[in-house]
Amino acid sequence: MESACMGITENLQLIAVHTHANLLGWVSFALAGIIYTLLPQCSLSILGKLHFWLYVFGVPSYLIGQAMKLELLPLSVQR
Repeated sequence: MESACMGITENLQLIAVHTHANLLGWVSFALAGIIYTLLPQCSLSILGKLHFWLYVFGVPSYLIGQAMKLELLPLSVQR
């Protein structure tokens, strides 16, 4: 995969993975961090801890699955 050189090589096949990584990996987790900072009782609850660990394992799993789908399936099958 050449995702590091996506713009240089003009290989935009994985642009959806890059976009989701930014939104899920940074923006959503930053918002959750702000909420847990403002409401610390939420972060101490079992749901707060469950949210963290599901997020930590779920987002990378989702991104890997999305990248595999985009890399392995031809464009005609993806639609």
